[in-house]
Amino acid sequence: MRSPMCCRINTHACMEPFVIAANRQLSLLHPIHRLLKPHFRKTLHINAVARQIVVGSGDQRKNGDIFRGIHEVTYASSKYNMEMSSKAYKSWNFTEFALPNDLVKRYVMHGNSPVNN
Repeated sequence: MRSPMCCRINTHACMEPFVIAANRQLSLLHPIHRLLKPHFRKTLHINAVARQIVVGSGDQRKNGDIFRGIHEVTYASSKYNMEMSSKAYKSWNFTEFALPNDLVKRYVMHGNSPVNN
């Protein structure tokens, strides 16, 4: 199942736990924290805005009108968005989307390359 919702989960939503864990567990002076900070800086804000604008919930009010997200207007109602999101999230597997498995899955690298042996 490929949908805009799957894309959001596979790229944006899956990063939230890592951002939160890094901010909670790593010292501000830790080299990994310093390396990731520019990449994680706006991740949570972007995801929050995306949940409101792109996904929407159908019950948000904007200027007295019911505001529906872009997905709801162009793709599916919020009920079906949540169903698709749940199915995509249940099938999401960290190792499947990690390198080198992701490269093999997308036919960028052969499964029998020296990296996998």
